[in-house]
Amino acid sequence: SASSQEGKYFTYVYVSTESREGDTSRTGSDARQRTAVSRAGLEFVLESERNAGRQPAEMPQTHEGYDVESRNSSGQVERYIEVKSISAAWGERGVTLTHAQVKSAQHHKDKFWLYVVEHADTDEKRLHRIPNPAEVIKSYVYDRGWLKLAEPQAG
Repeated sequence: SASSQEGKYFTYVYVSTESREGDTSRTGSDARQRTAVSRAGLEFVLESERNAGRQPAEMPQTHEGYDVESRNSSGQVERYIEVKSISAAWGERGVTLTHAQVKSAQHHKDKFWLYVVEHADTDEKRLHRIPNPAEVIKSYVYDRGWLKLAEPQAG
């Protein structure tokens, strides 16, 4: 179980005072590649769930909390799965959960899973399944980057 694991695992939290809705920094080509990688990883996860004897259902793209509901043979949801697909090895930069995904993880607890698919768009795909990722967070670290959000000291 994840709670019995010893050691330190670091999670980075990125905060922005600007809305990402207007973010046009990604080019069309980058967005298409990202979509292809995401799709390949999602298909791999759906296949993996079927191979495990579960019945996965992909959620609409607009669904914010997770990507897949995977049901057991009785039709009950066994796993709420957030899929993160990357085109390379899972490196230092990590994968990102949105606020909605973290809230979903906190709500669904043991039924929430984070699936990370490395090399998603190649024949060397590798799937990492992490149960209940929100539950194992023991603390949040606020580094110097938070100074940008701090109220200025009164004179």
